[in-house]
Amino acid sequence: MKSNPIWLVAVLFLVACGPGEKTTELKELERILQDPNASAVKEAPGASKPYREARQFRRLAVEAWDEGNDDLSREYAALGTLRYRTAEAMADQVAAKERLDAANAKVTTSNPEIEALSRERNKLATEVAQLTQQVETARNQQNARVQQQNLANSSQKSTDKRSAIIARVKDAETAQKQAEAVNAATHSPEKYNRALNMLKSVRTLLDQGQASDQMIQQLNESVTMFAAAKVEAQPLFNTVQAKANPDERRALLRNAASAKLGADFVVSENLGARLILAEMFATGSTTVLDGRKGTIAEVATLLSNFDEFTVFIEGYTSKVGNATDNLGISQNRARVVRDALTAAGINANRIETRGYGNDRPRYPDNARNERVEIVVTRGN
Repeated sequence: MKSNPIWLVAVLFLVACGPGEKTTELKELERILQDPNASAVKEAPGASKPYREARQFRRLAVEAWDEGNDDLSREYAALGTLRYRTAEAMADQVAAKERLDAANAKVTTSNPEIEALSRERNKLATEVAQLTQQVETARNQQNARVQQQNLANSSQKSTDKRSAIIARVKDAETAQKQAEAVNAATHSPEKYNRALNMLKSVRTLLDQGQASDQMIQQLNESVTMFAAAKVEAQPLFNTVQAKANPDERRALLRNAASAKLGADFVVSENLGARLILAEMFATGSTTVLDGRKGTIAEVATLLSNFDEFTVFIEGYTSKVGNATDNLGISQNRARVVRDALTAAGINANRIETRGYGNDRPRYPDNARNERVEIVVTRGN
């Protein structure tokens, strides 16, 4: 069974405890809204909007009271009362105008009553002017209270937002340090510089006293970009660190070559290793056997991982055939393997080729001597 979330527990607790007595302002607003005259106010032309707003403020006041926030409940109730008085004044204004119109009509149709109706008309005109002034005063009072509340809310929100931005700046600075720890400025410059520029921009805006949601968004992107720069830079950083020790790199090369080709086909040399690719060609051929093309792919991967090493490709043949012809074949075999490696992405400037023909057999049988040997070396 899933446990209740914290917010639900809090709500249930509040419901169980129950709110206190309604505020005086809320009681007054509910009283005038329940008054029988409220229906007439609601139906009066032009008064329906402030009347609806009065009821909306009443709902907000009740919700605030339910939540135990009496101060906010009083604020909403007061605003609701102002809106209702505005609606009431507008309804009275409409009623007075109707009476004035009726009086004017009588003036034009009942000569005997002209003088009395004229006085009534003047009186009603004065009442209409007074009610108009009351409506304007009520509207101005409400606008002033709303503006004051908005300013207070805006000030608090601005303070909270600035605090959130400052905290997020610290997160971005932490992410920046983590990226710099793997030299991201060098190994992932595009991502690192983009993150740094966004962080600098937010710092400038903070110094100018600004605080906005856009600044928080920029900081979120900065943190994400610093993290991405770190991830991108880490492999290159690790490689540079490893390359700083030539002896360790040579040892790693020998171990990696043995794992890929087998220990019997890797010979340690002073500055690196010799990789023996035996039985790579048919006798007299310079075409790599289909079953041995995967070996060249393995060597290409190895050379990519150790890109600071120089590569010497030596071609050989068996004793079968003419020595002069075999020398040319061995040279071509070295070039064929070089071309396959460059096609796999190895820089051709790292590679030199040589051909030794059938002068240096390594194995007692002919097949294995149809080979190339790759010497991979590195100085200090």
